[in-house]
Amino acid sequence: MVDLVLAGDNAIVVGIVAAGLPRAQRSQVILIGIAAATLLRVAFAVVTSQILPDHRPDPRRRHPVAVGVLEAVARVASAEAG
Repeated sequence: MVDLVLAGDNAIVVGIVAAGLPRAQRSQVILIGIAAATLLRVAFAVVTSQILPDHRPDPRRRHPVAVGVLEAVARVASAEAG
């Protein structure tokens, strides 16, 4: 959802800037604006991934909700089979 809002915001800003320019320069400004927005988003994502700690889930630990759902599915399947 945030990506859609940011993409829309970028499009509006680039459009406002390009609207005040002569027609010959509009496509160049739009291309530069899209490229700059893309590069900045990638750069911010890289910086964010370096700043935030790594929270990989422990594969030995099971989530209680997932275990409960799997047990319920197993009970339903065994009841239907039996």
